[in-house]
Amino acid sequence: VPEEIWAVVNPQAEQEMVVGIYANEQDEAVFVGRPDLWYVNDYGLFVVDFKSTSSDEQDRLERYQTYNMQPRYYAAMLREKLRREGAQVPPIYLNHIILSTRGKHAYGPPWPATPELLDMAWGRMVKAAAEIVTAGPQSILDANIGTHCTWCDFNPIDVAVLTGGSGDDVIATQYTTREGRK
Repeated sequence: VPEEIWAVVNPQAEQEMVVGIYANEQDEAVFVGRPDLWYVNDYGLFVVDFKSTSSDEQDRLERYQTYNMQPRYYAAMLREKLRREGAQVPPIYLNHIILSTRGKHAYGPPWPATPELLDMAWGRMVKAAAEIVTAGPQSILDANIGTHCTWCDFNPIDVAVLTGGSGDDVIATQYTTREGRK
């Protein structure tokens, strides 16, 4: 992990953040996020996303910087929380850090999350909120609001939880226990 991360004062690691989004005047969808790390310093608010890999670290870094929506959503949620609290929103920066099992870590420099980028991410979340509240419990909907959601090993669990289904049922039917390990 880069030295400047260790030097952060008051880091917020895996801190749960909850934002309600009204899809219409009465129906609210609640979004819960846990950014890997975020912090505020003299330059702004930084959202850091850690990923691990055992393959080409630089390629993975470039791919995540280009396509990974997760830190963009977290940044949009943080901006909305600050706005609702009446606080001034500082400049927001995104940062990806790829930790390699091969020891060849890749560190992306922080880059600004422009208002347009945050508006786009927030717009996708509002659209997802509308889909969620109209779908109702146990409905299947297109939960892939990010371009790489299908890459995640736990996508079926995420979809179940997002749509009101039971993550435990998905685990019981799609994941097996072998030799005492899951």
